[in-house]
Order: sequence, then C-alpha cells, then structure tokens
Amino acid sequence: MSPDRKSSTTIPLSIALACAVIICVILGYSLITGLYGTAPVTHGTSPVTSQNITPSGDHSAAGTLLVIPAGVCSVNLARPTLPVVPVTYDNATLYLTSLAPEVLVPYTDRGFSEEGQAAISWWIFPGFDDANREYRRYMRGSAEEQRTYPPEEQRFFTFITNMLDRAEQQSVLTHETRLFRGITPSVAGLVLNSSEWREAPFASTAYDITVTLDSYGTRDAGGYLNVLVLQRHMGDQAIYANEDQREFLLPRNTAWNVVKTENIRTLTVNADFALHNRTETSASFHNVRLIYLRDAGCIA
Repeated sequence: MSPDRKSSTTIPLSIALACAVIICVILGYSLITGLYGTAPVTHGTSPVTSQNITPSGDHSAAGTLLVIPAGVCSVNLARPTLPVVPVTYDNATLYLTSLAPEVLVPYTDRGFSEEGQAAISWWIFPGFDDANREYRRYMRGSAEEQRTYPPEEQRFFTFITNMLDRAEQQSVLTHETRLFRGITPSVAGLVLNSSEWREAPFASTAYDITVTLDSYGTRDAGGYLNVLVLQRHMGDQAIYANEDQREFLLPRNTAWNVVKTENIRTLTVNADFALHNRTETSASFHNVRLIYLRDAGCIA
C-alpha cells in the first residue's frame, strides 16, 4: 500500500473517532443536565387541607375548604383579594397530633453554643415579658430609631439577635409542623385588612393552640379570639424552645400572606396528647377566628 493510499484511509478514520468522542460527550452532558440541572424541583406533594379541621353547621360561603400544598412553594397561589372574606361555621373540630420525639429535644441538648443557649434562656425566662417587648419594639424600629437606644442596650440586643440567628440556622425541621400564634385585636385588624403579616423580630408560636387561646387570647370588638395558623415544612427553620409553652421560635423578618379566614362559633380541640395545663385531650372554645397564612414568597 502506498503512503498516499495509507494517508487517504487513515485521516477519515481519525475524524470519525473524534466525532464519536464529541457526540458521546454531548450525550453524556445532556443526560446529566436532564437528570440534575433542568428537571423541575418539587418540594412535596402531600396536600394539607384545613389542617384536620372538620367544620359543621351553617356557613356563610359555599364551596370546599382551600387545599394548601404541603411543600414550600410547590405551587403559586394567586395573591388574595384584600381583604379576605371570612367563612363562618357554627361548629368545627381541630385535631392535634403529637410531634415526633426528635422534634422536641430541649434546646440545651441541641449542640448550641453557650451564648446561643443564653439567648434562648433569656427569651423564655418567665420574667422576660417587659424586656422582650422592648426588644421587639427595637427590632421593629428603623436604624435611626434604634440609634436612640442606650449603647449598652443596643449591644445587648445585637448580641441576642446574632445568637438567635445562629441558633435558627442550626434548627431545621425534619417534620411537617403546624404552629399557632395569638394576636391582639389591633394586629388582627391590620392582618385582616391587608391580608398579610410581617414580623421583623423573632416570633413565638406554639404547636398546641390551647396555649394561645388560654394565655394570649384577647377578644376583639366582635368577641373573637384571633389566631394565626402557620404551616411549617421539612427544611424550614424554627427553634423548639420549651415544653412549658410548647413554643417554637420562628426566624426574624418573616413575611406571610393570608389565604383563608374562618370564624368558628364553637371550636372543639381534640388531641392525642394532654392539652396545655390540662389532663384532658379535648377542650372547647367559643368565637375563635383562625387566620391561615402562607409564606409570602409562595404567593404569585
């Protein structure tokens, strides 16, 4: 075989091999990105309805209860019309289920630093109310307003904020958790009129609604106790603070939108555990308004 003949057969073979390699690389990249890069990400498909609330009796609006997907931002809900019109029920039952033991590990056993434990201890200390209210006022103020506080108080509040921020970052929920927060009539008016809730400081909540209804309920002009209902998801941040108040502390600068409001004339609470300050697993309350919230980032 002459050199010219050899050359004429070898060159196409090299090109063919190079093309084959390039095609394999492209196909491999397409497969990888198809599996990991371009596929839609879902965060859960289990539906959460009215959070185990069974209404009965006459109600002021027809239709089924709103179904809220459990996953964070798994769908976008339309921003509600302002304000959300409440649905009124004569009777309803709220079912509470026990949280997993690993969720209720005391904060002293969660590997927080001594400074982090001190900040949480300050938050839950029984005599903290006045100082905590002042801290929340400070957190809600502008930077200019915060500078009017004594330097010592500013340093202390900065310390508390930094330590709680770090503790929140270490506190990731491993289970779906429904939380409740009682609000005053004035705050309820703002939330209902604007269909949103914004909270600059950290927010105390309870997994047992009777804590809210027993201790923090203040009736509005219409005679209703107003309670925010917040569904937290696996991967969300929340510090389990104490069992005395069955408290979870939410991160600061939370933003929520109202998706539904229920006025319940007689609310029965049934649980598979003894309710707060009770030996019974059932309790009844009159004129309760449940205000369901969803993370603002999930509202289209």
